Formats: sequence, C-alpha cells, structure tokens
Amino acid sequence: MIIVKEFKKNNHIFSYFEKNNDSKKNIIFLHGLNNNKHFYYNLIDSIDDYNCYALDYRAHGKSTSDGAYTLDSFSDDILSFINYLNVEDNYYIVASSLSCWLVSNLEGKINPKGVIFLDGGYYSPKDISDNATVAIKFPVFGSLKDLNEEIVKEVESLREEDIFLTNKELQHVYNALMSTYTVSDNEKRSYSNILPESAFNSLINDLNTKEIGILKNDKLILLLSNSKNNNIEGNHILQKELDLNSHLFYKIETIHHSDHLLMLTSVNEIKETIQRYFN
Repeated sequence: MIIVKEFKKNNHIFSYFEKNNDSKKNIIFLHGLNNNKHFYYNLIDSIDDYNCYALDYRAHGKSTSDGAYTLDSFSDDILSFINYLNVEDNYYIVASSLSCWLVSNLEGKINPKGVIFLDGGYYSPKDISDNATVAIKFPVFGSLKDLNEEIVKEVESLREEDIFLTNKELQHVYNALMSTYTVSDNEKRSYSNILPESAFNSLINDLNTKEIGILKNDKLILLLSNSKNNNIEGNHILQKELDLNSHLFYKIETIHHSDHLLMLTSVNEIKETIQRYFN
C-alpha cells in the first residue's frame, strides 16, 4: 500500500510516498520540474519487489514553498532525503527530466547501485534552449471548468502523437496534471500552478548557466521517449549530444509511442527496465 509521509529539513516539510514491500532493495523516484510524486503513483503501485519512495520537491506537490530555488538547494534536498531514509548504499534511483541533472549535481556525494534517467541528463540544456533569458509566465484559469478543458486537451493530444493509452491510464495522466494546480484566489475560485513562477524561472536560469556533467555510475541507464513530433533521430542537436555521451551509459533504450512524461505513458516499459537492470 502506498502511504503519504513527511520528513523535515530545517524549516521545510517535505511530502513523499512510501510503499514498503519488506524488501532489502529500495528505489527512490525523483520527478521533473513542475511535476510531483503523483506522477509516479501508477509505477510504484505496480512494483512489489522493492521498497519505493517518491519525493515532492520544495514548492512542488505538498511540500513547503520557501528558501532558495537553485540546482544546489534542490540537490541538497535529495541528499537529505536519501540520508533520512537510511538506505545506506542499498538503493537505486529513477530520475526524470530536471532530476537527471540534480542527481548528476550530486556526483561524489551519492552512491546508488543503479540509476535510470528518463528523457534527460545527457545534454547541456543551455545548448538546446534559445530562450534562457525569457521569463516564463504561467497561465491562470478563471474556473475549474477552464482548467479542466485545458488538461483534457493535453491528454487528448497524446493521440496525435500516436500514443494510445487505456481509459484508466488516461485518467491517471489527467489526475497527475491536475495535481500541479491549486486554487489561487478563493473568492474568484481561479486556479494556477502550485509551483511559483519565481521558482520555475530561477531553476531554468540555473540550469541554463551551470556546468553539469553526467553522473558516473556503472549501471546508468538512459530511457528516451520517441513519438511522432518528439523524435530523437529528427533532432540533430540532441542526437549529436547523445552520440557524444553514449559511452557514459550502461544501456540506452528508446521507448516508441511515448511522451516526455515517461512515467505516465510508459509504466510497463519502465517497470520492465527496472526488472532487467536493477538487481
């Protein structure tokens, strides 16, 4: 059974999922920017032979929102979480998008038995992004109906990418996307992102200016999404970075008919990868 727990670090309270399977093996799941622990719910629910943990970062999900919003502060939160769990070196990591760079930022401070990178971490973001200096403004929805329509549109767009999920899987995608919003004005009942714009832009700016290598690990596995409009082979910059860094990975696999949010669209494939390489 998946339960919600908390741990404290200084003035922060962090929320996380725990599924205790009475195993000697542990997996720590780390979400991407503007995601949260709920994005891993279905994957964790399907795993019965590892103890599973999924953290909400500061300003994400149900964790508190204050302090510094930098790669170093988020990386240190991950380190504190690992130490808090007291799993010693007997753990694996599944990291998505932003978390791939956060984990690499902990080079020399962590010693996982294996790591899976989901769609990130193998390229330098500043070489990809052409709008590093442009501040992102999040939309505010005037009603739950407006928010619902926008998220339904996002879910339905998966079909345009030839990503066909069951109704149950589509509902999970919907629930995960909904979990990133909150009521921002009680009187008007308007809805906005839980993650503050300042935190989002601070992290993006840090990511685009900081030099981060790739975590050195004997079992570092890279899983890449690949769909009609999100095609690795069609992106020459990403393909060049992939060719340049491929020797650093134990295994690189591409999941076809999938989305950048692999933990939502490719639960079975990720579970199979865990079973193949985490032992």
